[in-house]
Amino acid sequence: MWTSVHNSRASAAGASRERFRMYSALIDCDVHEDVPNEAAILPYMSAEWREFASLGGVMLADGTKSFSMNPWGYHRHDSVPPDGGAPGSSLPFLAEQLLDPHDVTNAVLTGDWMSLYLGALANPHLGRETARALNDYRAEHWLDQDERLLGSICVPVQVPEWAADEVRARADDTRFVQAILSSNPHSFAFGHPIFDPLHRALAETGRPFGIHSLGQSAASAAPAHLAGGSPVYYVEYHGGGGQEMMSQAMSFIYNGVFERYPDLKLVLIEAGSVAWVAPFLKRLDTDFKGLRREVPWCKKLPSEYFASNIRVTTQPFDHDRADDLMLKALDDYGAEDFLLFATDYPHWDADVPLRALQAMPRSWRDKVACRNAATTSKSRCRHDRNHSWARRRLPTRGAGARRHPSRGTRRSAEHWSPTRQGGRAARVRADVPPQGRAAPAGTGSSRAQLRWPRAQEVGSGALRARLSVAQMGVLA
Repeated sequence: MWTSVHNSRASAAGASRERFRMYSALIDCDVHEDVPNEAAILPYMSAEWREFASLGGVMLADGTKSFSMNPWGYHRHDSVPPDGGAPGSSLPFLAEQLLDPHDVTNAVLTGDWMSLYLGALANPHLGRETARALNDYRAEHWLDQDERLLGSICVPVQVPEWAADEVRARADDTRFVQAILSSNPHSFAFGHPIFDPLHRALAETGRPFGIHSLGQSAASAAPAHLAGGSPVYYVEYHGGGGQEMMSQAMSFIYNGVFERYPDLKLVLIEAGSVAWVAPFLKRLDTDFKGLRREVPWCKKLPSEYFASNIRVTTQPFDHDRADDLMLKALDDYGAEDFLLFATDYPHWDADVPLRALQAMPRSWRDKVACRNAATTSKSRCRHDRNHSWARRRLPTRGAGARRHPSRGTRRSAEHWSPTRQGGRAARVRADVPPQGRAAPAGTGSSRAQLRWPRAQEVGSGALRARLSVAQMGVLA
């Protein structure tokens, strides 16, 4: 339900001012770009593997299981590019729906089926060749085309030494800001010492170890997706995403990864909300006090390792008020320093930037929106005042200027909605780019920008739970 609407240049400027007041820049840490089809990456493979993958019996996006199949699909139906192809496979359309209307400073591309299920390929040599081809494709078709885009390195984790080689091969390209893994072909979580070559390569190149949920059980030899066994329904599979993130965090902490590599960061992406973090850390700290002799290399409490070395993306942000008791519990563990904003575009449960950020305590917003991400990787995330987005100036106090939210009355969720400004829809026509930015190639007045749902239509968390499947736009 992203209704097409036309608006004026003035409305666009007003929307930008509202965003600027909440945060100085916006880094989206989970954007699922895709390839149009498997044939698109064949030119990036060697001749031998190109022939092998073209025979018709090979699936590069392998590893799906029936319980992970959402019968209504994973993407919003209106995210399909106008010229066809998979959702997220068109840069102009992605810019039209996400980057431009929300003034995204940087978007970290995490890929979709082929990238995330790469570890499910049983043939390790095919996995190695596919990883290299996907990274080359991502660089040429995405990173070379828009400076706002940052990439994730696909790695052939079937052989951790080969995964380390791929990380080092991209070391000089600062546009690749992390490694991305989801499917796990091994029976141990990613903090196990068998993955030490990859840990070392990432630490040496200053890049985080990114783990995306909801894919680790796709490989044939992998453990069950949920702690007690494999789920039967998609609703179980989707709701249990946080369980595998807990396992990964414990694996990195208790295997001493952060003692060996103090600067290495672990990023848990689409981690099944963030509310689980506080009770999880309380449990770990309590247990550690009685059992720490089993892991003598751990010199700090688990919560201390978590705060210094682990980052968690916010989507799905299941909270509607900044005074939510769960957020207060998270605040006690320093959540404002370890949360990274993410939309999860173009999936069906993607978060609206302003809607999610306004539901956080004010002291969190700028850190979560950009500053935490900019310091997580040594590569090229930008939030400084020299960035073209951050150089924009707000109107001086007076007519037409509103109080900064941290020094004024509390604003309602509707006030901060990206589709409500003074009672009017505030979106930009495809042929009217935000101030100071040229329109992306391929956009024009023939197709209006699609808006994100209003806060009262979708929102996050409790508001989303009160909507029917049809209202969520999952059904056509």
